[in-house]
Amino acid sequence: MARKKIEFGAINITTHPHSPENYLKLFRAARRLESNARLRGDQFGRIGLIHKLDNNQGDKGPIAGEILKFTDIDIEGEWFNVKSKSVATEDDMADIYIPENLKPNLSRFSFIFFPEDHILIYEGFYDGKVLSPTLAETFFEKILNHESMTKKFGPVFVTHIPDANIIDDMLALGNITSLTLTTKRPNPDDLKTTERKVHDRLKRWNAAQEDRTLKAIDGGELHLDDELKLEAKVAAKNGIVELKRYNHEGMKETHSTKDHPMRRTEYYNPNSVLPFEILREMAFSLKKEISAWMRT
Repeated sequence: MARKKIEFGAINITTHPHSPENYLKLFRAARRLESNARLRGDQFGRIGLIHKLDNNQGDKGPIAGEILKFTDIDIEGEWFNVKSKSVATEDDMADIYIPENLKPNLSRFSFIFFPEDHILIYEGFYDGKVLSPTLAETFFEKILNHESMTKKFGPVFVTHIPDANIIDDMLALGNITSLTLTTKRPNPDDLKTTERKVHDRLKRWNAAQEDRTLKAIDGGELHLDDELKLEAKVAAKNGIVELKRYNHEGMKETHSTKDHPMRRTEYYNPNSVLPFEILREMAFSLKKEISAWMRT
């Protein structure tokens, strides 16, 4: 049997105050929500079953769950009769009955969330179905910031993590004329990191997000020092970094971490391995890679 493809993405989720226990409560509350998150058009989603990754793990260990994506049909809208090639009549629709609790075109994507690192690894392509980085970020942004959730947990910041090397590659480019850092308040795990400094600064100002734009004088080139580069890495993890530059041909370019979401692909034999085991292996590998990259 031919090998199957499976893709993965990574998301950073932060709350304030934060603790592994609080993150677990957050996801369990999201699981109990009765409302759906609109992704786009008639596509909606919600969180499915959540459980410990391993039954014998500690209370702060990772959890596994499902993203359920489906179509919510507008029954009251106009329908088309493909046979008569005209708008469906009342007689055509007389026998149509779809229970409100049933939704078609279901796609299921598993995820693993590490509460101590607040990093989530999800399936972005499985069994021929696609969950793009943009939709994955939108899904968790809307689900975790539902009105009933924010009343209890406050705002939740969701950022799709970019490729680990993209921010270094971007900052290494020459002739940078403009640099914009959009940073949602981070949740640092180390008391001495740049991330902690940014967190403390935003907390002191009671700010949820910081937007900084640096422009070179008279169309010249920005001089990026180590401190600014470290803050750019924090922004890449907790928001967006965008820069503008002139290339060697004198043409203006725009580069953004938003255009380079972390995405990994694996192929497996469905006769010999379960796709969830591929997810488990990838989740721990990516968490280790992200944690090493983010300790700035």
